Amino acid sequence: MVRFEKLDRTVAGKLTFKLGKKKLAVNPIRFVAACSTGHLQDIDWCFVFHRGGETSCRKPLFWMERGVTSDPADISISYRCGASVSLSDLYKPGFLGSCSSSSSWLDIAETPKESCPKELKLQPRSATNTYFAKVISVISLSKANDRLRQTIDEHSTTINTNGC
Repeated sequence: MVRFEKLDRTVAGKLTFKLGKKKLAVNPIRFVAACSTGHLQDIDWCFVFHRGGETSCRKPLFWMERGVTSDPADISISYRCGASVSLSDLYKPGFLGSCSSSSSWLDIAETPKESCPKELKLQPRSATNTYFAKVISVISLSKANDRLRQTIDEHSTTINTNGC
């Protein structure tokens, strides 16, 4: 696995990574991190691997799959420095850290710099529930000045205290 800024784009628009004299084709990782308020971000692999320790490690990452079932316990991500986690670890509460309030699909100038204390959860990149737009609908009715409305207002405390 390589960081996005280390990639080159071909004339056809495909992403490649230059390793020595070779150009290797690359694909995006299948998972992202999301919080319950709708923020979405890439996984901070350095944090995941080196909790409270080394924060500048930029060794290569490797995605390794064992077995034939795609069970999260059979998939691991390893740094060349020796640190390793299984995909099942990434599903543990709090394992991915806290949210950075990222809304990368919005224009940077329009993205509020809010703080979000929510925990991140692992989310498949292509899941249909990864992002839902926030939609608010309102129906505004003007207050009627008729006799029925006045009667309801006069008796509203009685109605509310009786559980109606």
